[in-house]
Amino acid sequence: LTIASVLGVNLQGANGVGRLNLSNTQGAVTFNNTGPLTISGISQGSGPLTVNTSGSLVLGGAVSSQGGALSLTAGTSVTQPATLDSHGGDIAVTADAGGIDLSSGGSAKSEGGNITYQATGGDIKLGLLDAGTGMVTVDAAGGSILNVNGSTTAANVRAASAALTASQFIGSAASSIVFDIPSTGTIRLQLGAPVAYISNPNRTPVTSTSVVADIASEVANSGARSQAAGLQTVGY
Repeated sequence: LTIASVLGVNLQGANGVGRLNLSNTQGAVTFNNTGPLTISGISQGSGPLTVNTSGSLVLGGAVSSQGGALSLTAGTSVTQPATLDSHGGDIAVTADAGGIDLSSGGSAKSEGGNITYQATGGDIKLGLLDAGTGMVTVDAAGGSILNVNGSTTAANVRAASAALTASQFIGSAASSIVFDIPSTGTIRLQLGAPVAYISNPNRTPVTSTSVVADIASEVANSGARSQAAGLQTVGY
């Protein structure tokens, strides 16, 4: 389905399309769908964009707005090899009964808006979430938060502050979650595993429910640099 609009789109019925390509100049866009949905591309103006589908969601093409909030929800899983860019608006991506996968170059950039990724039924595999001066929140209630950007030094999370929650792991010894958060910000970690593996080169204060292994400090100091569970680190 291809939609070109000037003053907004409001399709709240049980649409059953498999592929969506949409452009809108101004006004809000709401699109509800039944079954799996692949987004080929969306260009939205300054209004908010809301897309809900009862099945899986594949972001196969770029989704952008000119300051409007972006909200994308799947009934099962989300696969995102493409870029989301809100130019100042908030971004929210939700998988109600599956995971979220940003492999193959997937990213979200808000330029100051808050970014929230939530998955209740699987892992969240991060490429890059870049909120600029905004906040990044990642909640993998049914799995782990993992680094899949193919690098041990390129950022997974760039923001003023960040909060990550996982029922299982945050990062791994082989591929930590890399933060680019200013030292004036905070990193909050809550996880079920005994150790969170992160790379925190800016030495941002960290609070965690588990031991934190900071890979960046280990490399810089040629020795282990870990913080005990629950400790807020002001400096290294």
